[in-house]
Amino acid sequence: MDTRRLILAMTLSFVVMYAWMLYNQRYLKQTAPATQPTAQGPVAPPQGVGTQAAISATQPAEATQPLWRVQGAPAARTVTIGEDDPAGAYHIQAFLSSRGAAVERVVVVEKKKRKTRGGKPAYAYAATVEGREPYPVLEPLVLPDGRQEYSWQTASIRIGMPETTIGLSEVAWHAEALRLEDGTWEARFWVDVLRGEQPVVRITKRFTLAPKSFAMNMDLTFQPLEPQDVSLVVDQLGAVGIRREDPRSDYRKIFVVANDNGKPKLTPCQHANLVRNGPKEIGSAIPIWWTALVDKYFAAITAPTQAVGGPGVVATVKVFAFTKDTQSPNAGGDIAAQLVSPPVTATTATPGQLQYELYVGPKSAEIFDNDPTYTARSYGALRSAEYTWCTFSWLGEVMTGFLHILYRYIWPHNYGLAIIVLVLLVRVILHPLTKYQMVSMAQMQAKNAAIQPKIAAVKQKYANDKQKQQAEMMRVYREAGFNPASQMAGCLPMFIQLPIWAALYSALTYDLNLWHEPFALWIRDLSAPDALFSWSTAIDIPVISWMIGPVTKFNLLPLLLAVAMYLQQKFTPKPPPAPGTPPEQIAQQQQMQKITGFMMIFFGVMFYNMPSGLNLYIMASSAFGVLEQQRIRKHVEQERNRPQELQPKKAHPWMDKLMDMMEKRAAESHTIRKSKDS
Repeated sequence: MDTRRLILAMTLSFVVMYAWMLYNQRYLKQTAPATQPTAQGPVAPPQGVGTQAAISATQPAEATQPLWRVQGAPAARTVTIGEDDPAGAYHIQAFLSSRGAAVERVVVVEKKKRKTRGGKPAYAYAATVEGREPYPVLEPLVLPDGRQEYSWQTASIRIGMPETTIGLSEVAWHAEALRLEDGTWEARFWVDVLRGEQPVVRITKRFTLAPKSFAMNMDLTFQPLEPQDVSLVVDQLGAVGIRREDPRSDYRKIFVVANDNGKPKLTPCQHANLVRNGPKEIGSAIPIWWTALVDKYFAAITAPTQAVGGPGVVATVKVFAFTKDTQSPNAGGDIAAQLVSPPVTATTATPGQLQYELYVGPKSAEIFDNDPTYTARSYGALRSAEYTWCTFSWLGEVMTGFLHILYRYIWPHNYGLAIIVLVLLVRVILHPLTKYQMVSMAQMQAKNAAIQPKIAAVKQKYANDKQKQQAEMMRVYREAGFNPASQMAGCLPMFIQLPIWAALYSALTYDLNLWHEPFALWIRDLSAPDALFSWSTAIDIPVISWMIGPVTKFNLLPLLLAVAMYLQQKFTPKPPPAPGTPPEQIAQQQQMQKITGFMMIFFGVMFYNMPSGLNLYIMASSAFGVLEQQRIRKHVEQERNRPQELQPKKAHPWMDKLMDMMEKRAAESHTIRKSKDS
């Protein structure tokens, strides 16, 4: 009966999930606009690149009042900072556009010690397993209408009394780039803001990149061009266009991190929630520490560092999705954060300034822990936050640490082998709990089967008196030394083991060290499906593709995993039917066991597009589980065949009190009922 309820609950869960997915798709399709000509977020409208930007004023236009305008360059151009040189002097290379003074693209060009087959140094974070091409962390975000949005473009400023919003994202800024003597690259952009023909303020934006660093510095300087002070508010876009790294599900999200008395307070924002509930504004009452656009392995972090002429760099952060189109290729990837500054006052003697540090690179514990600045800002919270969905973050870190130790000290230094050894060690450590749970369950089932005839007789005798029936059943249990509550205690080891296995699962899901790491034979990348062979056209399987993603490869490991899980279920000890059990009930139990075996195979299908490292972990756990269950099964059979009598055992004091109370209430109820009948 318990197995049937489990299968029913799982089936209903899948039905509810699928129905909810269909509802969301239909609802979003109905509420989404027919076209997406503009961004949902507060980004300046598109316009021709030239010397004057579109102005959105809050006051009515008057012929006598000069109009605000922006004087920039005649046309946009691209500049580059950082180098992709064989010596690996730089960790990243950034391609910047003068349109909006933004970052078009960032690639990780850090090199490994090993070389490719062509004799060139391999990239530490490559786009392919061969290591010949650098990995692009950020790329232009292409919207459904063809427009492109870039990272860290300055969207607009608000200036003047009454306040006027001046769009800057489509303006071509003047641009230049140079390399300094110490190897630092610097890109400089500037535009002038005019009121009529009178220059008011010059906005200068700089990006600097030093060797051996994943961070760029960005600052905005506001220099008045007239004697009067200038006060303005800046709408600064964060990073956009991070690449999706997993075919099964979209891990891309934005974290807004507040400084809660020196501890990070993370607010995650995902595309589906932003489409459903609209833009989310964070700040005002809490100081913003930094924001991050992340995927499984990489992050683009925007950290405000210093302000001149204002109380801070960021007042509020508005997180939004550029479109509501959930069916586009960018669905899930068109999310962005806009950092709104407090009013900044610039004088001719002291120009106003906003400074940021931009980290673009891997979510690496080694990098975050070895840099005092990153440690002080708690960048490591981006990794631990991914563990907390199913287990304790510290437990996930412990499992990751164990995996790295095994890799370091076990020859031939292979992460696939380290995963297998780690699973074996966890199985050995948890074996006493597993054995206790299975033996206790078998003993309870045997005792329960032995007293079932007495329980059936009690139910038949007191069919019309439920309280008396319950009291008599408790008496039978007590005389047989069987405590029904102990069945819950038998489940306690399972609740202890689950967080540990979940921590190991999370560690393997988000561990960057598995990136492009081979195991053996055809398994060349533990962070991706094993892909025995591939094909060009994706195959969409109804319902299944919704759970596992499009099928573009033949993955052998999940099929082997399904076999291992089926064998594990088959060798799991099963209680014999109780004496006197009706044949139809025995047939029903056998049918439930067959359905359970089918579900194990179905789980293997669900893991089809899972990274090979995770499939290797689950398959190793299933294989070791089969061996462990065979050993425990032999022990249970030996105990079952040992001649012994079912001796009454003294129950716990609280159990005696409970039974006495139930018997007393049943007797009182029985007396009252008799008095009423008479």
